[in-house]
Amino acid sequence: MKKLLSLLLMVLMLLGGAAFAEENEEDTTPVVAPIVTFKSGFYVGYLDREIKITVSCKNKSSATVPEKYLELRNHRGEVLERAFWRNPRYDLTFSVYVTEDMLGGNKLSVWLDGEKVNETDSFAAFSDISLPRVTRLTPSEPAVGVMIVCNGASEKQLTDMLNTLDKYGVKGTFYVTGDFVRRNPERIQRIIDAGHELGSHGNNLINMTEVSYARVQENIRELNDLCEETFGVRPRLFCAHLGATNSIVTAIARAEGVEDCLFAIDACDWSDAYKDKVYQMVYRVTSDRVTSGCVVQFHINGYHTAEVLDKALDNWINVKGLRPVTVGELMQLSGRDFPPLPDYGD
Repeated sequence: MKKLLSLLLMVLMLLGGAAFAEENEEDTTPVVAPIVTFKSGFYVGYLDREIKITVSCKNKSSATVPEKYLELRNHRGEVLERAFWRNPRYDLTFSVYVTEDMLGGNKLSVWLDGEKVNETDSFAAFSDISLPRVTRLTPSEPAVGVMIVCNGASEKQLTDMLNTLDKYGVKGTFYVTGDFVRRNPERIQRIIDAGHELGSHGNNLINMTEVSYARVQENIRELNDLCEETFGVRPRLFCAHLGATNSIVTAIARAEGVEDCLFAIDACDWSDAYKDKVYQMVYRVTSDRVTSGCVVQFHINGYHTAEVLDKALDNWINVKGLRPVTVGELMQLSGRDFPPLPDYGD
C-alpha cells in the first residue's frame, strides 16, 4: 500500500512539473501581421453621420492577430476610429462618425502597433450636406453671378464676349474644359489677363452622376492640375456637364478644393430650340425670376450669346439695380468660403 501511495505521489509530481514547464515555456509561434485590403477604394460620408468602412484580411490563413485594436488613420496621421479584430477570417468594420475636423479629402490607411498593415490606401470625401452648392445665394448687397461655360470658342466668339463684359466693366467666371485648355491655351490666357475668374467644367464632358466616385475625382483633379501647370491658376469653382450633380459629386468636388456650382437661371443659348429666338433667351435672363443672389449661365459658343449677355447686363444694372459679379465674389458677398485645398503630402 505504501509503495502504491509513493508511486502515485511521484506521478503527481511529474505531472505538476510538466504543467509548470508548459506554462512557463515561451510561445515560439511566429507573429504574422495581417495584410489588410479595403472593401472599397472610395467612400463618401457626411457631417454628423456615421459611415461604415470595411476591410478584409488578404492572408487569412497565416495572419495571427493579437488581442489589440487596429486603427483607421487619415493622411495627417489622425486616428478616425479603432476596431477590435478577433478573427482575421472575417471582415472588420470601422464605424466612423464624421466630425467637422474630418471634412474634405482623407487618404485612409490601417495601422497595428504603429505599423501600417494595408497594401493600398483608400480615400474618403467627407462633406457638410447641409451646406448647399452654389446656385442661389444671399449676398450682402444686390448682386448676380455671371457664369460662362467654355467648351471651346472661336476667336470672334471670345472677343465678342470679352468686349461685352468690358463694355459694362463686369467680370465673369469662365468654366473651361480640358479640351479647350489643350487646344487653345492662348484664348484662355486672354480670359485670365482680362481679369476674369477661371472655373472648371471638368477635364472631359461626362455625366458625373453616372460614373464611379474615382472617375468624378479624376475628372475634376486632372483639369485643376492642367490649369495650374498651364496658367499658374487653380480653379476653385466647378460646374458639372449637363448640370448633372448630386450630394456625392458635391462632396468629391469639395474634397478637391472646389465648390460645386449649379445655375439658377440658364439662358438656353446652347439649345437649337432657341437659336432663332433671341427675344426668348433675353426674357429668360431678364424676367422677374432673376433676383439678387442668382447664378445665371451662358455658353460662350452658344447662339447669339454676346447679344443676349449685353441685354442681360443692361437690364441687371440699369433696371433691376443688380451688380453682376464673378461667382467667387458672389460667394464672398454671401459669407461663403472656398473649400480648403487638399494636401496629401505626395
